[in-house]
Amino acid sequence: MRLIEQLKPDVLVKSADYTKETVVGGKFVESHGGRVVLIDLVEGKSTTGTIQRMKR
Repeated sequence: MRLIEQLKPDVLVKSADYTKETVVGGKFVESHGGRVVLIDLVEGKSTTGTIQRMKR
């Protein structure tokens, strides 16, 4: 939350297994004119997996 408050992003993206109400920082972003975007999960793709590949 502190990072979101410092960055003040225009768009906050989370996976669709969240709801806008459960996205940490979502209300803050929207209160500053930003938006919360929920994207569909893609089988076999994940941020964690991407980070692991980058570390290798």
